[in-house]
Amino acid sequence: YTYLDTENRITGNELEERPNHRIDISMAGRWPSAGLSVFLEGRYTGRRYADAGNEDRLGGYTLVDLTVNKDLGNSCQAFIRFDNLLGKKGIEDAYDVDGTEILAGISVTL
Repeated sequence: YTYLDTENRITGNELEERPNHRIDISMAGRWPSAGLSVFLEGRYTGRRYADAGNEDRLGGYTLVDLTVNKDLGNSCQAFIRFDNLLGKKGIEDAYDVDGTEILAGISVTL
């Protein structure tokens, strides 16, 4: 959990695009006998202002990501990752958040 005092001490307004509250949580599970690992991450970003004059207030939002890894041998692993699992769209100040993204691939360690 992060609390940020976002008051501009000169103007008395809140800083733009800076939430007072943010929560990050992550959970991981591993099943060695199946060669599987799962990672679940969540982020809550609280309400904040879009402008320095504090006239345009933005709502809070929650993002959830899920990653599943499968061991394919001692040095090889397949993965699938779902970013923004809840499919949030149109979050004004969040970089590159516009629906769910699915990524998959194979990782090899040499």
